[in-house]
Amino acid sequence: MLAHYVETALRALVGFAALLLAGKVMGQKWTVVAGVAVAVLAAGMAVFHAIPIWDFLLALAVWAGAAMGMQWLSVRLLDVRTFLQGTPTVLVQEGKVMDNNLRTAKLTVQDMMTLLREKDAFKLSDVETAVLEPDGQVSVLLKTDSQPVTPSTLHLTMANEPSPHVVIVDGEVMPSGLADAGKERPWLLEEVRKQGAKNVTDVFFAQVDGQGNLYVDLYDDTASAPPTRSQNRPLLLAQLKKLEADLESFALQTEDGAAKADYREGAQILTSIIARAQMYLEK
Repeated sequence: MLAHYVETALRALVGFAALLLAGKVMGQKWTVVAGVAVAVLAAGMAVFHAIPIWDFLLALAVWAGAAMGMQWLSVRLLDVRTFLQGTPTVLVQEGKVMDNNLRTAKLTVQDMMTLLREKDAFKLSDVETAVLEPDGQVSVLLKTDSQPVTPSTLHLTMANEPSPHVVIVDGEVMPSGLADAGKERPWLLEEVRKQGAKNVTDVFFAQVDGQGNLYVDLYDDTASAPPTRSQNRPLLLAQLKKLEADLESFALQTEDGAAKADYREGAQILTSIIARAQMYLEK
């Protein structure tokens, strides 16, 4: 009897090793393949009555132990981690598609473009670098002139926005969230009424952001909330226009040609931003 169980355990180990190799050849994550195989074993235990249940349980235990062991080794040994998870593959470098790497990753150009679009990179000409990660996701670095404008791009120092606070869930006020947001119930009731609710019981979810604005989601999705105007929008528009004027002024004052060009470039970027955002900031 002992020999039978030893043989079953060895067969399970051999099967696990074969599974790892098959998954490697097919390019599938070993954890996914192992999980499916364990599910098949569990199903077989319920269906194949001719095989003793203890054999199935032993095989399951061996596979679970082997999987845990491989996970433990992958954390501690680079070679094991590389074998199991693979290494990143560069698909686009300096704006050029790496054809050989694409074939190695078993991807077509259409597959690559799909992965790029998932990262909001619709034009290959905008991509500086694209790397296929071991988990199948693609990391994308856009070219400098295609990257979105951020405060750091304009060399602006912006204060970090405080974290938001949930104040209503399922029609019930969250006292701790309300206190953390520095608000009181009368204010909350007034604000939810402004957005179409008769009472807090009409609100499915409400959250106060770091600027003190309240987002409200009503139970009645067909109800239209009255339009509200954020007091911060006109202020932001005024700040953008002032910054644009300041950059133009700096460009006129400096004698440094490089600095003058940088100031004017920043002013032009702000002019474009203001032109596109003004209609929204004035609402």
